[in-house]
Amino acid sequence: MKPLVSVVVPSFNQASFLEQTLRSILEQDHGRLEVIVVDGGSTDGSVDVIRRHAAKLAYWVSEKDSGQSDAINKGFRKVTGEIVAFLNSDDFYYPGAITKVVNAFQREPSAGVVYGQARWVSIDGAPVSQTHVHVDSQQMLDRFQGLPQPATFLRRDVLDRIGLLDPSFHFALDGEFFIRALGNFAAVALDDVLAAMRLHPSAKSVSAGTGFAPEVLRIAEKVIATPDAYPRYQVDPAAARAGARVVAARFLFMGGRYTESARFLWEAARMTPRYRRQIALSELPRFAARAMLGRNRYDQASAFVSRLKP
Repeated sequence: MKPLVSVVVPSFNQASFLEQTLRSILEQDHGRLEVIVVDGGSTDGSVDVIRRHAAKLAYWVSEKDSGQSDAINKGFRKVTGEIVAFLNSDDFYYPGAITKVVNAFQREPSAGVVYGQARWVSIDGAPVSQTHVHVDSQQMLDRFQGLPQPATFLRRDVLDRIGLLDPSFHFALDGEFFIRALGNFAAVALDDVLAAMRLHPSAKSVSAGTGFAPEVLRIAEKVIATPDAYPRYQVDPAAARAGARVVAARFLFMGGRYTESARFLWEAARMTPRYRRQIALSELPRFAARAMLGRNRYDQASAFVSRLKP
C-alpha cells in the first residue's frame, strides 16, 4: 500500500493564493493524502476557500494563533501520515511532486528527509528563478544554506526525534527546523522542481528580509550550545558563528543595511580562514554588483543566470 502523506497548510489572509495552494495538493496523483489546514482567523475570504474544499480535508480550523510556527505545530500534532510536509498558503506544488518524493523515500529507506528544488515565481505565477540546493548534513551546518522549504518532506519519525518547530523563531523558523532534521537524519536531494515559492509584497522574504539576520545568528548559538542534539554534525564554534554571519550579511545587504552587512563579513573573516576565500571571491563581488546595478536590475540578472544553469 502507498504511504499516507500528510501536508499541513498554515494560512492567514491569503485568499487570493489559497485556492491554487489547496488544488495543487488535492490534485496530486498520489492516492493517499491527508491535508490539514490551520488558518489563523483570516478575515479576507480564506475561510470560504477552505470550506469549498472541506470535504477533501482531513481537518481544518480557523482561529487566532501565535504565528506561523504555532499554526504549523498545530497541524503537525494532527498528522497521521508516514511522510509529512508543510506548504505555505501562497506557495504550491507542481503535478507529480508527491509521487516523486514517495518514490525517493522508498528507494532510500534510511533517509529521514527528501527535498527537491523550488522555483521562485512572481505574484501571477510566472517563473523568476529556481534553487539548486544539494547539501548533506555537515554542509547544511557549514554553509547555513536553507533547504527549499515547500519542496522538503520528512518521515514522521523525524518529528518524534527532533520535536516540532521552535515558536521563538518568526523568520528562520524552517531553517532552524531543518538544521535539527539534518543534524539527526540523512537527506536525499532531488533535481526535480517540486514546488513554487511566490514572491509578493507581503511575503516575509520580501517585506522583512532583514529579520532573518539575527535569527540565523541565534541558530548558530543554539547548535554550539547543544552539540549533542545534532549527532550528525561536527560542531566547530568559530566556523558555525562565521558561517552564520556570512548568511546574515546577505540578508542585511539585501535590506539596504550595508554597514552592518560589511561588519558581519569582517567578523566572519576574522573568526576563521574557512570563509575568507568565499567572502573575497563571491560575497563581496555579489554585493558590489548589486550596489552598482540596483536591486531590480541585479535580481533580473540573477534570474537570467539561474535559468542558464542545467
